[in-house]
Amino acid sequence: ASAEADPLLRLRGAAPADLMTRASAVDPSLKLARRATQWSAATSFFETLRRNTNITRDEKIAPKQIDLVEGALVQPVEKPPIFIFVIDSLRQDYVGAYNPAVRFSPQIDAFAKDSLLWKNAFTAYGATGLSEPSIWAGSLLIHRQYVTPFAPMNSLERLVDALGYRKFMTVDAIVDELWTKGPDLTDIDEKTPGFYSLCESLKHVEERLDSAAPDRPVFVYSQPQDVHLSSIKRSGGGNVGGHPYPGFNEPYASRVERLDACFGAFIGSLKRRGLYDKSLIILTADHGDALGDEGRWGHAATIFPEIMHIPMITHLPKDLAARAKVDLEGPAFLIDLAPTLYQLLGQGPPRLDPLLGRPLASLGAQDPESWRKPEQMVVSSYGPAYGIIREGKSFFIGDGVNFRYYQYDLSTDPAGKNNLISAVSTKDGEQAVLAWLDRLNAFWGRK
Repeated sequence: ASAEADPLLRLRGAAPADLMTRASAVDPSLKLARRATQWSAATSFFETLRRNTNITRDEKIAPKQIDLVEGALVQPVEKPPIFIFVIDSLRQDYVGAYNPAVRFSPQIDAFAKDSLLWKNAFTAYGATGLSEPSIWAGSLLIHRQYVTPFAPMNSLERLVDALGYRKFMTVDAIVDELWTKGPDLTDIDEKTPGFYSLCESLKHVEERLDSAAPDRPVFVYSQPQDVHLSSIKRSGGGNVGGHPYPGFNEPYASRVERLDACFGAFIGSLKRRGLYDKSLIILTADHGDALGDEGRWGHAATIFPEIMHIPMITHLPKDLAARAKVDLEGPAFLIDLAPTLYQLLGQGPPRLDPLLGRPLASLGAQDPESWRKPEQMVVSSYGPAYGIIREGKSFFIGDGVNFRYYQYDLSTDPAGKNNLISAVSTKDGEQAVLAWLDRLNAFWGRK
């Protein structure tokens, strides 16, 4: 039999520590048997993870005020148009600006050359359910979907409202629940609800820009689903590009190429309107996705490197770009975006609580490198998988779904092929995760 006919044959040569995990991914009966034996070996650590995951509404948790800066918000001299595009499930290594082997994202790559690119960028949550709200909060959140009302936690909404921005947003199911409705919020995709395509959303944004009042700044936020695996499956699952993508998942890569062309056309439209050099534009993703990496697929309840690595590219208006100090070398997380926007829009000194994101840019004398955190906890949005990323290089995972531990050196193994876990790294990782959970529970008043 060939490796193509029998996926288990592709596991020859795998490291012993990973062989059973990778075999289980392609053999459902083996997976069930393995999980049954692992369950009996569950430790108190994994039990703690489960108690802190998917917290039900039966437990009363009050909203908490999250403030990203010291003092009251102030009105800056300049209020640039803000565009934030969070492409659901876009992998970092499917963007040419991050991976030279990619030839199907020329427009995003050109945008990156004219922008700030954080190569060491991650999400703090491995799926949309908590990743998207954490962008707005600029903070780690309690593991519930969701504590409501969310307004006290919605730092980004508070900022754009205080500064008088008109909001044009894709009102998906999460935005609909967690952003305040009112005349200043317009659904840019009200004509195409349910599935959000970047190409369609950008057309709607252009329509809104044509009708927007010139005396008010605009804030645009969209989370298109073009490369989400469920969307790919729903649209037929095939290659839509008309040519091969050697070395890449063709259904996924071809859709990246398609959205890339639309993004490039939109940037061209901003330039024709004279808005590009005045705008603050962020292109990122809420998380990545496993596309068969080491036998792994999807992103629901795991936090492997291909899921946690994300693209993060930010174009600054010319005047801000000339004045901003940025930290491009250190690790960057999605929860850092809101604190960064606060600083770029002239707000006060950042609060440097460990649970909060930290600014990646500064307009003052402070060097943002001094705000780096030595480590960051990362979490699955839907399952008890918790991790610690240190300096963007060392990645510990305590997987309470499969009752396994992982340790990766991302500086030499960014794809997470070699599990380097040891008794020492297991104990160290457990202690770090538990310390972060203690901080989180203390903030939310949980015992």
